[in-house]
Amino acid sequence: MNKIEEMIERLCPEGVEYKLLSEVAGYVRERVLAEELVPGSYVGVNELLQDYRGRGKEIHIPSEDKCISYSEGDILLGNIRPYLKKMWLADSSGGTNGDVLVIRVIDSTTLNPAFLWQVLAAHEFTEYNVQHSKGAKMPRGDKKAIMDFSIPVPPMEIQEEIVRVLDSFAELETELETELEARKAQYAYYRDKLLDFSTRGGVALMPLGDVLFMKAGASISAGNISDLLTETQAVSCYGGNGIRGYVSNANQETDAVLVGRQGALCGNVQFAVAPFYATEHAVVIRPKGEMNLRYLYHALAFADLSQYKTSGAQPGLSVKRLKRVQIPVPSLEEQEYIVSILDKFDTLLNNISQGLPAEIEARKKQYEYYREKLLAFKEKAA
Repeated sequence: MNKIEEMIERLCPEGVEYKLLSEVAGYVRERVLAEELVPGSYVGVNELLQDYRGRGKEIHIPSEDKCISYSEGDILLGNIRPYLKKMWLADSSGGTNGDVLVIRVIDSTTLNPAFLWQVLAAHEFTEYNVQHSKGAKMPRGDKKAIMDFSIPVPPMEIQEEIVRVLDSFAELETELETELEARKAQYAYYRDKLLDFSTRGGVALMPLGDVLFMKAGASISAGNISDLLTETQAVSCYGGNGIRGYVSNANQETDAVLVGRQGALCGNVQFAVAPFYATEHAVVIRPKGEMNLRYLYHALAFADLSQYKTSGAQPGLSVKRLKRVQIPVPSLEEQEYIVSILDKFDTLLNNISQGLPAEIEARKKQYEYYREKLLAFKEKAA
């Protein structure tokens, strides 16, 4: 018997009392003047991170004169789909807007705000919130339904121990994400050093149109793209920003480098392993002559192709403009040497079956597993 099981047996052997959220918490309605907010204390849905990862840096400043006030210990919950999985347990005070719900525990001696955060981050509440959301174009969570959600309220000693255990899993994940960011900086350093030939002689700059074949992919109906990998739809489908989903048949039978040609992220570079399907939003690129395809991938990523996109409501990057961009083309031997170094970093940073992303994903699943397990209490009979 583990520690939490022992505590449950000792403190609540007949089960745990469940209460409606409205019985233990409520929405904050107090307002604060926008001009009184400390810089960095405004938190909208864009500042909240997806998958319940807290908050990021301030991106926007308030557009309203008065903001909803929040304080340390309040829970800020994004209330617009697809932002229903954005939530932050505030560690400071500030202001937010109507797209974010501020939930405050009524009595913190009965309900630990950090424990409530874990309950609301669990799969059961997420599904409940999505099912009860309202609206067509931009569905919102139903504020009344949220307050009708039933939550377990075990003795405080158990709440605190569960928070301690789950926080330890979260800390491990955070440490790995910090290491990933450090490795990304290390990769950028070596990539820049290896691919910047400006201080080295003897390497020709060649227009992409002279050394590469370029052609946009083909259009495909959204209804023919599956979000899930299945036996019948097992071919990766690449759009302008990476894998968009899965389809039945490929339109590309050899590996290629892809460049996004439409949207806010146009100019991003992907390496696609055949067979795959490329949509019209991706430019499929292959060498005309002898060139290492992985070198081409790294060189195009280094070239920062997004700088060549057209401005406007829908940014674009034409094949015609891409053909004029120049990249260094060293000897094949030097290309292979550069690839041997940069590919090691690329595997560590981006490979979802090994390296840091795989380890982070494993930790995340472990965290989620134990959270669901620890929050599954037997309900006390009325």
